[in-house]
Amino acid sequence: MDWMDFPIKIIPKFRVHFSRFAGLFLIGMWSGPLVQGATNWVSTSGNDSTGNGITTSPYATLQKAIDSSVNGDVVIIRSGTYSGAGNRDINLRGKSITVTSLNGPDTTILDLGRAKGFVAQSTETTNTVVNGLTLSNGYVESSRDWDGDSIISVSGTASLTVRNCIFKNNETKANYVTTSTGIIQGRDTVVVDNCLFYNNTIGGGGWTSVAGGGAYVVWGLTEIRRSTIANNTLYSSVGSWGGYSGGIRVGMAGNSRGNLVWGNSPSFFPAWSGFPSSSTPSQIWAGWAGTNAASYSLAQGGVTGPQITNTILTNAPSFVSTNTGNFALATGSPGIDAGDPSSPLDPDGTRADIGYRSDRFVPPVQYGFNYLRFAASQAGSDADIDNLVITDLDRNVVVYSNSFSTTNLSDFRTMFEADTPALSRNLQYGNTNYVRVVNGRLRMESIGYSGGDGRDTYESWAGAELKQKLPANFELSFIFNRLSSWAGHFAIHIYTDPIFCEQALDSVFSGNWFHSFTSYFPSPINALPAQLSNSSFYTSDTTVKIVKNGAQAQMYINGSLVATAQLGAVTDSDGDGLTDRFEEGSVRYSRVEWGRKYSWADARTHAAGWGRYRGLATVTSEAERTAVLSLFSSTSDLLWLGGTDEVAEGSWKWISGETWGFVPSGSTLSSGTADLDYLRMQGSGAWTSQASSQTNAYLLEAGYRTSASNPDTDGDGISDLDEYLLGLSPVDGVGGVSGTVPVITSTNSFSGTVGVAFSNTVTASGSTPITFSASNLPAGLTNSTNGLITGTLSPQSPLRMRQDLFPRR
Repeated sequence: MDWMDFPIKIIPKFRVHFSRFAGLFLIGMWSGPLVQGATNWVSTSGNDSTGNGITTSPYATLQKAIDSSVNGDVVIIRSGTYSGAGNRDINLRGKSITVTSLNGPDTTILDLGRAKGFVAQSTETTNTVVNGLTLSNGYVESSRDWDGDSIISVSGTASLTVRNCIFKNNETKANYVTTSTGIIQGRDTVVVDNCLFYNNTIGGGGWTSVAGGGAYVVWGLTEIRRSTIANNTLYSSVGSWGGYSGGIRVGMAGNSRGNLVWGNSPSFFPAWSGFPSSSTPSQIWAGWAGTNAASYSLAQGGVTGPQITNTILTNAPSFVSTNTGNFALATGSPGIDAGDPSSPLDPDGTRADIGYRSDRFVPPVQYGFNYLRFAASQAGSDADIDNLVITDLDRNVVVYSNSFSTTNLSDFRTMFEADTPALSRNLQYGNTNYVRVVNGRLRMESIGYSGGDGRDTYESWAGAELKQKLPANFELSFIFNRLSSWAGHFAIHIYTDPIFCEQALDSVFSGNWFHSFTSYFPSPINALPAQLSNSSFYTSDTTVKIVKNGAQAQMYINGSLVATAQLGAVTDSDGDGLTDRFEEGSVRYSRVEWGRKYSWADARTHAAGWGRYRGLATVTSEAERTAVLSLFSSTSDLLWLGGTDEVAEGSWKWISGETWGFVPSGSTLSSGTADLDYLRMQGSGAWTSQASSQTNAYLLEAGYRTSASNPDTDGDGISDLDEYLLGLSPVDGVGGVSGTVPVITSTNSFSGTVGVAFSNTVTASGSTPITFSASNLPAGLTNSTNGLITGTLSPQSPLRMRQDLFPRR
C-alpha cells in the first residue's frame, strides 16, 4: 500500500521540531551519534553544583557530566572554549559512553592548559567514544622505561574510539632514552577516525645500544582511518628496532586506511645513535606483522612495513591553506575521491577523500521511543490525581492550568520547543490541564479530572528520530508519587514502530494490567507487566523499572524483581535493516480499538492519522490473511479492512490502489446491495460487506510487503529500509519522487509563540517549494501559554527531503 498524503520532513544540520495540527512537521538532523541512554549536557554557562545535566540546567565540566553518566549515556557539549579543572585530565571512568560536541570541533574547544586531554585506563571499550572536539595546548612529559604517554592516554586493557577531532598546538616530551610519546597511544584497540593533527611538537627519548624511544603522532594497536597528520614536529626519535617513527606507527593487528601524512618535520636522530638522518623519513610505519596493513593513503616518503596493500600515493596533497589551519584538500588534489572505497561516501555523495574532512561530523541525534503513552482512568466522581511523576526518560513535560471541553478539543497535537518530542492528549471526558513539552527528563504533574468514570490520555512520541532498532541494553524508570485514596487505575504503554523494532517491550510479558478497563486500549499492545494493587499508591511513592539486557527483559517494582521474559529472536536474512517478519507481513498489522468502535469512514480517517505508510489494512494474499488471524479475539470477531465498492457496485477495490484479486473462500461480498459497500474480515478468515453505519474495530497496516531475501525488492538501487527513510516506496521500482528528490538550497529561520498562528517558507530546488505552517490552536489553548518555538535551518550542503514516517494520533 502507499499512503502519500502526509507532510514533508526536512532533515537539516540543526535539529528543531515544528508541529502543526492537521499533521506533524518535524525538522531534525539527518544522522549522527544516536543518543540512546540518558543525556547529560555541558555548557560554558553551566554549573556543576546546581546543574543536573538536563538541557536547561547543564553541567560546567566534562568530568562532572562523565561522572554522572552510566554505560550507554551520552554527554553533549555545547559550543565554547572549556578550560580548567574538570575540562582537562578527563577520566572516562571505564564507561561505555559517548562524549560529543553538539556542533563540531571548530566551535567546541578544550584548552588543556599544559595538561592531558582524556585518560582511559580501566574497562573502556571501543564503545567509549570521544567525538567532535578540538584539543589544544596540551602537554605530557614522561620518563616511563620501555613505555610512554600521550595527550589521549589509553593504558592497560582499555580501548577507545576518537572521531571527528582536531589536535593542534600540543607538546609531548620524553625524559628517558627508551620512552616514546605521542598524541594518541594505546596498548589495546584504539580507533581513530576522521581526525586532524597539526602543529604538534612530539619528542622521543633517544637511543642506547639496546633500544631507543620514538616520537609518533599516533601509535599503538591502532585502527586509524580517514585522518590527516600534517606539519607536526617530531624530534629525538629513534625507535627500538631500526628507527621506525614518523606520523603514524601502527602496531600488531592494527591498520592504516585512507590517511594523509605530510609535512611532518624529519625525525632526526642524535649523532651518537648510529642511524643516519633522512630528509624524507617514512611517514607511516605499518607494523611488523602480516596482520596489519596500510592502504589507500597519501604519505610523504611512502610507507614502511611488511604489508602494504592497494594504492599508496606520494604526490603533494595540495591543501587549501595550511597557514590558517585549513587542511581541506584543494581542487585538483590527488587525494580527492581516492580514499578507501569501503569507507562511507563523503557528504557530497562521492567516494571518500583521503584524510580528514570537517563536514563528516554530524550533530548527535536525540534518541527516543517513537511512541510513549501514559493513561489513567478513574471510577467514581470528583476524583483526582495529585502528582503523577515520570522521570528518567530525557523528556520533561510541564502542565499549565487550562480547561477546555470535549467538543473543541477531542484530538490535537501541541506545539513544542526544540530538542523535544511532540505531546498530545486524547480528551475523553471532563476538563483537564494543558501539557507542554519543554525538554530534559519526562515529568507529568497535577493532572486533574472531574466527572465520573472518565479517562484522559497523554501521548508523547519522537517521530522519525527513531531510525534504528532499540539498543541491545537499556533501563527505564517510572516513579509514581503517592496518590489520593480513590479507586484509580493506571497503565503505561511503550509503543515501538515495527519498521525498527519487531517486538514492543510491553508485549513480552503476560498480560497483567495496572487497571481494569482493558477495552480502552488496543489489544495487541499490552501494558507493562505485573499487577499493582491500588493500595500501593496510597501509602508511598512507587517505582517501576524495566531493564533490557540482550534478549532478556525484567521488571522491578520498588526494587524487587517481579517478572522476567525472553524477547523473541529477530531475523534479518537480507541484511537491509528490516526484520523478516516485518517484510513478510506478520508484524506489520495492528488491531485498533480505542475504547470505542468505528464506522468504516471513521476508521479510514483514524488509520490515515497514524502517518505515512499506514492506513486501513489490505489483505492481498493467503500469506497476509494468515498473518492477521492472530489479531482477532474469536472466529466471530469483526475488523474493518481497506476495501470498498462504493464507486461502482460490485467492483471492489483497495483504497491503497493495490490490485484487487485475492478473496478468501467462504467470503460473501455484496455485488449490488446499496450501502453494503465496505469490507470487513471475520475471525474465521472470511470477508463480508457491511454498511459504513455499522461500527467495528479496524485493522491497521504499516509499510509494504517486501522480500526478506532481497534488500532491494523493486531493484531501483535503493535498499528497502533506505526507501522507507527517504519517504519512497520500496516496491514501485522508482528511486525518487517524481524523478527528483528535492534538496534545500537556502538558509532560513523561523520563530513563533505557542498559541499563535505561524507560518514560514523554505525555498527548495526540485519538485516544488515546501511551505511549513501551523494552524490556529484549538480554542482553550490560546490562554496561559508562554513557550517559544525557535530554530534555524543552516545546512552546509544540499540535503535530502523525506516524508515524515511517524506522525501519531
